[in-house]
Amino acid sequence: NLKSDELHDLMEQTCKANVALVNSFFVEKLMHIKKSLKETLNITAYWITFEWAKRGCIHVHCLWWIKDQPDLIKALNCRDKAEQNRMLKDALNW
Repeated sequence: NLKSDELHDLMEQTCKANVALVNSFFVEKLMHIKKSLKETLNITAYWITFEWAKRGCIHVHCLWWIKDQPDLIKALNCRDKAEQNRMLKDALNW
Protein backbone atom coordinates (compact mmCIF):
# COMPACT_ATOMS: atom_id res chain seq x y z
CA ASN A 1 0.00 0.00 0.00
CA LEU A 2 1.18 3.46 -0.90
CA LYS A 3 1.28 6.15 1.75
CA SER A 4 -0.37 9.49 1.02
CA ASP A 5 2.88 11.30 0.22
CA GLU A 6 4.07 8.41 -1.96
CA LEU A 7 0.79 8.45 -3.87
CA HIS A 8 1.06 12.22 -4.33
CA ASP A 9 4.62 11.85 -5.66
CA LEU A 10 3.55 9.09 -8.05
CA MET A 11 0.63 11.17 -9.34
CA GLU A 12 2.89 14.20 -9.82
CA GLN A 13 5.48 12.13 -11.72
CA THR A 14 2.78 10.57 -13.90
CA CYS A 15 1.29 13.97 -14.71
CA LYS A 16 4.69 15.43 -15.56
CA ALA A 17 5.42 12.49 -17.84
CA ASN A 18 2.09 12.93 -19.65
CA VAL A 19 1.57 16.71 -19.75
CA ALA A 20 -0.28 16.79 -23.07
CA LEU A 21 -2.66 14.04 -22.00
CA VAL A 22 -3.36 15.68 -18.62
CA ASN A 23 -3.97 19.07 -20.26
CA SER A 24 -6.29 17.57 -22.88
CA PHE A 25 -8.27 15.71 -20.23
CA PHE A 26 -8.52 18.87 -18.07
CA VAL A 27 -9.76 21.00 -20.97
CA GLU A 28 -12.28 18.34 -22.03
CA LYS A 29 -13.68 18.07 -18.50
CA LEU A 30 -13.86 21.87 -18.23
CA MET A 31 -15.84 22.07 -21.48
CA HIS A 32 -18.38 19.60 -20.04
CA ILE A 33 -18.61 21.68 -16.86
CA LYS A 34 -19.04 24.86 -18.93
CA LYS A 35 -21.87 23.29 -20.95
CA SER A 36 -23.61 22.10 -17.80
CA LEU A 37 -23.29 25.50 -16.10
CA LYS A 38 -24.59 27.30 -19.20
CA GLU A 39 -27.67 25.10 -19.21
CA THR A 40 -28.42 25.05 -15.47
CA LEU A 41 -27.49 28.62 -14.47
CA ASN A 42 -28.52 30.37 -17.71
CA ILE A 43 -25.04 31.76 -18.32
CA THR A 44 -25.02 34.38 -21.06
CA ALA A 45 -21.26 35.06 -21.23
CA TYR A 46 -18.06 33.73 -19.74
CA TRP A 47 -14.31 34.28 -19.61
CA ILE A 48 -11.80 31.50 -19.01
CA THR A 49 -8.03 31.70 -18.83
CA PHE A 50 -5.74 28.71 -18.47
CA GLU A 51 -2.59 28.87 -16.37
CA TRP A 52 0.14 26.46 -15.37
CA ALA A 53 1.73 26.56 -11.93
CA LYS A 54 5.48 26.30 -11.42
CA ARG A 55 5.15 22.55 -10.97
CA GLY A 56 3.29 22.33 -14.28
CA CYS A 57 -0.21 21.90 -12.81
CA ILE A 58 -2.91 23.27 -15.09
CA HIS A 59 -5.70 25.36 -13.59
CA VAL A 60 -8.21 27.99 -14.72
CA HIS A 61 -9.62 31.28 -13.62
CA CYS A 62 -13.22 31.81 -14.72
CA LEU A 63 -15.83 34.52 -14.75
CA TRP A 64 -19.44 33.51 -15.50
CA TRP A 65 -22.17 36.04 -16.34
CA ILE A 66 -25.54 34.75 -15.16
CA LYS A 67 -28.74 36.10 -16.72
CA ASP A 68 -30.97 38.06 -14.30
CA GLN A 69 -28.32 38.08 -11.59
CA PRO A 70 -28.50 40.74 -8.86
CA ASP A 71 -26.64 43.95 -9.69
CA LEU A 72 -23.94 43.90 -7.02
CA ILE A 73 -22.11 46.91 -8.45
CA LYS A 74 -25.27 48.99 -8.18
CA ALA A 75 -25.74 47.75 -4.61
CA LEU A 76 -22.15 48.50 -3.60
CA ASN A 77 -22.36 52.02 -5.06
CA CYS A 78 -25.70 52.81 -3.38
CA ARG A 79 -25.35 55.84 -1.07
CA ASP A 80 -28.41 55.00 1.03
CA LYS A 81 -27.08 52.46 3.55
CA ALA A 82 -30.51 51.00 4.35
CA GLU A 83 -31.22 50.50 0.63
CA GLN A 84 -27.72 49.11 0.12
CA ASN A 85 -28.23 46.56 2.92
CA ARG A 86 -31.58 45.52 1.41
CA MET A 87 -30.04 45.10 -2.05
CA LEU A 88 -27.12 43.06 -0.69
CA LYS A 89 -29.44 40.83 1.37
CA ASP A 90 -31.58 40.28 -1.74
CA ALA A 91 -28.43 39.33 -3.67
CA LEU A 92 -27.40 36.83 -0.99
CA ASN A 93 -30.85 35.24 -1.06
CA TRP A 94 -30.95 35.12 -4.86
